[in-house]
Amino acid sequence: MLEIVICEDNLQHLNTLEYFVQDVIKNSNIEGRLVLKTNSPEDVKKFVQSNTANVFLLDINFKNGSNGYELAILIREKIKLAYIVFVSEHLEFVLQAFKVRAFDFLPKPATKGIIKKCLIDIYNDYVERNSSTEDNLRVLTVKSGNSIFRIKIEDIMFIEKLQNKAIIHTINNQISCYESLDYFERNLLNYSCFVRCHKSYIVNKRYIQEIRLGKMELVLENGQICFIGRKYKGGVLDDTKY
Repeated sequence: MLEIVICEDNLQHLNTLEYFVQDVIKNSNIEGRLVLKTNSPEDVKKFVQSNTANVFLLDINFKNGSNGYELAILIREKIKLAYIVFVSEHLEFVLQAFKVRAFDFLPKPATKGIIKKCLIDIYNDYVERNSSTEDNLRVLTVKSGNSIFRIKIEDIMFIEKLQNKAIIHTINNQISCYESLDYFERNLLNYSCFVRCHKSYIVNKRYIQEIRLGKMELVLENGQICFIGRKYKGGVLDDTKY
């Protein structure tokens, strides 16, 4: 179930967001509930100390000087898998959103259609992420040398092509094989968390920390640099919603 927090200091926008969220939950095939609606970032800070939620709709600039980006950092520290969505007219913060792995960045004022699409995308990802059981984990099966590895999909940070080998980088190790990136792209097609950013790279969007359009590169949480090919730039921006 989606447990949703809305933090917006403009009361009109706050009430509108609440109405849109409640309407989407009521009229779409989404299991969810609104657990906190507030105009104060301090309320959210207190909430995450002793409660759990998984969706946060946040303003960026608050009248009291608080910063939604800093609030998102705190949320990410407390709730690692939270879906963070910024709703703001300050588009200059779009690239910073990558540093907290924001799921989306919506323009203000957001329409009901935009909110609906965002929540449906989140819910579909949430269901996909939680559809695994201990007996049926989402895995990628890879043959490397004389060994066969079953790699959890969520553990894959990126896959790169190096000469005639593909190197699968997970959160714990590296596994090499002789499959092509096209092969992995086809096999990962059903998982919305992956994006092809270059002829030599497939990246898990959940581990992207920053996107540097000037340098045409992505920075992952572990500091790894993955290049963005010009052919793939449009797809990367569409796929990452920025």
